[in-house]
Amino acid sequence: MFTPLNPFPTNLTYNVNPSTGAVSFTAAATGAYVITVKVSEYRAGVFIGSVMRDLQIVVQKL
Repeated sequence: MFTPLNPFPTNLTYNVNPSTGAVSFTAAATGAYVITVKVSEYRAGVFIGSVMRDLQIVVQKL
């Protein structure tokens, strides 16, 4: 079962740094997966806008 904290098989290692946006994980299964990232911009505490991007992640065996 996939959740926002585990969007594809990662054995719960999926992590997004809220300050930098860096994503890290250790894949647990091969396959093609898609996640959506939403970034919101604030200036002086006032919401300016947001953008969403889909990211395709392909996990292959080495």
